[in-house]
Amino acid sequence: MAQGKKVFHNKTNQPLEVTLDVRQGDNPGNEAGSVIFQMAAGQTVTQTYGTDTNSVFLNGLAVEVVKRGSSLDDLLNTHNTITFGGSGSSISISGSNS
Repeated sequence: MAQGKKVFHNKTNQPLEVTLDVRQGDNPGNEAGSVIFQMAAGQTVTQTYGTDTNSVFLNGLAVEVVKRGSSLDDLLNTHNTITFGGSGSSISISGSNS
């Protein structure tokens, strides 16, 4: 059986919890479940997901706060505006108080 597989690099100095939303088939929005894994600061993880050739796509991902006072915790909880930016294959997340 084929599975999806991706390499994730945590280039922060903070631990992260990552949730992958796995897609059923090739149409966005069709859910096939999720996979949750932890990453230590600076760690690289090769993560598999899906159970067959019909669930090798991702619908999205979430990165969660693991430690109070971490840079992600501060970004999400000390700003009243969260901005997604970037272009091409790069997306950034920033916070501001405006």
